[in-house]
Amino acid sequence: MTAWQRHWGLGHEPFRAHSPPFVATESALQALGRLSEALDSAAPRIRLIGEPGVGKTTVLARALAISRRPGRRMVVLSGSRGETELPVILAGRLVPGLSAGARLADPWARLERAIATARLEHARIVVAIDDASAPRDDQEVSWIDRLIHLSARAGLELSVVEATSRDHEPRSEGRVGEDCLVARVLPLTRDEAEHFLTAKLAAAGCEGAILTPRAITRLHGLALGLPGRIEALATVSLRAAAAAGLEITTPEIVDAAVSAAFVPTIG
Repeated sequence: MTAWQRHWGLGHEPFRAHSPPFVATESALQALGRLSEALDSAAPRIRLIGEPGVGKTTVLARALAISRRPGRRMVVLSGSRGETELPVILAGRLVPGLSAGARLADPWARLERAIATARLEHARIVVAIDDASAPRDDQEVSWIDRLIHLSARAGLELSVVEATSRDHEPRSEGRVGEDCLVARVLPLTRDEAEHFLTAKLAAAGCEGAILTPRAITRLHGLALGLPGRIEALATVSLRAAAAAGLEITTPEIVDAAVSAAFVPTIG
C-alpha cells in the first residue's frame, strides 16, 4: 500500500483496472443493455463504439459475463493482432489442440475445421474483439466478413462484437446495414462522474468524501467525461492532496496536480 492510499484510509488502489469491474452509470447501462440485447438476439455482427477511455472494454466484459449461457462459448481476441494471426488464434480457442496437418497449414482451413467441430457440438459462439481495427473503406473483404460468411455457410450460430474507437457509423444507434447492430458508449455526465468516483473509492474502503463537489466538477471537465481519464486525473490529485497533508481535495489541488503531471497532454 502506498503512502497516499494510507493517508485516505484506502485498502487498495481505487482506480486500478476493474476495481470495481463495472460501475452502473446511466451511460454504461444503456450501452450494456443494447449490447446484451444484440447478443441475445444472435445478431451476427455488433459494433461497440466510443472514444478512447470511455469504458468500452469494461462494458464489453460486463456484457459477456451476464450473457453466458450453457452451450454459449465466448472467445475474446485483441484487435492489436494482425488479420493473418486472428483466424489461427480463433481456431485454437474454438478447438484447443487442433492438428495442423498438410491441408490445415492454411489458417482458413484450420478455422473452417474448428467451425465445423463447434457446429457438431451445437455450440453458439460469441467472438469479442477488443480494440478492433477500423472498418475498411475499400472493397477488400475483412477477415470478420469472411468469418461470418463461413459460419453462416456451416450453419453455426455466431456473433462477432467489435469494440472500436474508430467511428465509421452514423451518430444514431441501432441497426446499420442489413446485419450490423451498433451500441455506443457515451462520456459520463457530471453527476455520473460523481457516482463513478464514489463507487470506485467506496470499493477501496473510503468511508467519507475526500473530493469536494467542485473538485469532482473540475475532474469531469478536464477529463471530458471519459472514465479512463477521470481515473488518471483523480489519482494524481489524491496523491498531491495526501502529500500536502490535506483532509480533502479541492479544485485548486486538482488544477495544480494535473498541470504538473500532464503538461504535455492537457492544456
